[in-house]
Amino acid sequence: MATKALLLKADAGTLDREGVVSLRRQKRYQTDTIALIERLEASWWDAIGSSASEAARRAESEAYDAYNLEEAHFSVFMDTAREVLIQARIVLEEAETEPAKKATEQAINGAPPHTAPPGRGHGQDVRLPKLELPTFNGNPLEWQSFWQIFESAVDSQRIPNVQKINYLFSRLKDAAYRAVEGYAVTNDNYPLVVEALKNRFGADKVLTEALEAELINLPHANESVASLRATSEAIDRICRQFLQLGKDENSAMFLTTVKSKLPRNVLRELIKAERTTIIPWTMKDLRKELQDIIAIREEVGRCANAIKLQSKPIDDQP
Repeated sequence: MATKALLLKADAGTLDREGVVSLRRQKRYQTDTIALIERLEASWWDAIGSSASEAARRAESEAYDAYNLEEAHFSVFMDTAREVLIQARIVLEEAETEPAKKATEQAINGAPPHTAPPGRGHGQDVRLPKLELPTFNGNPLEWQSFWQIFESAVDSQRIPNVQKINYLFSRLKDAAYRAVEGYAVTNDNYPLVVEALKNRFGADKVLTEALEAELINLPHANESVASLRATSEAIDRICRQFLQLGKDENSAMFLTTVKSKLPRNVLRELIKAERTTIIPWTMKDLRKELQDIIAIREEVGRCANAIKLQSKPIDDQP
């Protein structure tokens, strides 16, 4: 796989700029491919569930279990592809963030100051380099990440506020830009713009409502391990953020909504496990049991694929 070869170069410290461009291209291709296979897999499970007869459902399920890619069940292939994709994202983030960070530090701490144009009254300042910082479109769930990066790269630097506000406006779009577009680009308005953005997109109430909406709109998982794993990770992330805000994740609404995102067979296993305990379940208990169910299914899949490979005739093995 071309992506793995590029990652090996990154591990060895030999990935050049051209390699970074190739890795970015491979990441886009792999992301699209994984999304396509996941859609096809979901359609397959829908077809299995809607089959008219038990025999048809059994035949489709057997076909699903026997479908291999590169000598392994395609679910294992997909898990490997996702791991490679995560590694690629990390390498690209490091490749794009580190040069920008070094450029900022060098420009601010080492570059000679220049005199501001007449009439601005800033004395001597420093030109901020053009950085590839993320943009913010007004999604409250992305505010903290955006602000931490911007605060480190720009807000904490020793430059006039007018440069900071100008740079901040350049990274805003959609709802975020509309929220502060009425402020003039001046030194005095910079802290006002920052405060307005924090109140509008970073307040606890706003984040809580955004997390609740994300949970409600979370797609319903199907029986595939990949779908269950993705849903479980999304639920876990939402709950952790919810707890960070000091909110209660054990409300009836929260528990019911999470259960509604799971397929019937998985929900049946969860309810059976819940009824074996005397103490009422918490969301933490539910998440732990769900992760155990998924881990067992993943292990069963790996064992089944290993058995299939071992049972192949010698002439068919590579």
